[in-house]
Amino acid sequence: MAIVWEAGSSQPQNAENFKVIAEWWKSLVSQKIVWKQRLIGANGQVDWSPQKFDETFVFAETAVRGITFFWKKEGGSGDITPCKLEFTPLFQRILLYSEARKDLIVCVEVSFTMENTLKMTNPSWFAETIKNEKGIATGYQLIIRDQDTQTELTVNMDEGSLHYLKHALAQLQ
Repeated sequence: MAIVWEAGSSQPQNAENFKVIAEWWKSLVSQKIVWKQRLIGANGQVDWSPQKFDETFVFAETAVRGITFFWKKEGGSGDITPCKLEFTPLFQRILLYSEARKDLIVCVEVSFTMENTLKMTNPSWFAETIKNEKGIATGYQLIIRDQDTQTELTVNMDEGSLHYLKHALAQLQ
């Protein structure tokens, strides 16, 4: 399921969706991504098959100011102001529709290979806020235990990842 933001939309979740997408974008620093730019065809179709000008690189820096998405990579930097965003959390993919060029769409997705799959049925869940000596939250930890497989999974998160998790869980209702 995609999380959608559209400039000027009066949808009640529009602002929250933008916040989730912006947090995800900012979390892409030091991650290997695949960058694809395409023109939207007259019929609205986009050909996402691999092209010679597709790029794979690591973001050195990412930021969001206003509604403009910025990035730096080795040898360059850029920005795009979107009129629409479609973020698909399951695939860690965002589609950015250019405000300046209505026929341009950019796809950015995290590049990774799934090596292991872990399945649990009705596990136990435990959560904890990690605090420094001053009592200020510095991170969050989610522990998932499955008695049947005797497996424990520990997930450490920053505030952006926690916000994203809350948003993902809210979609289950």
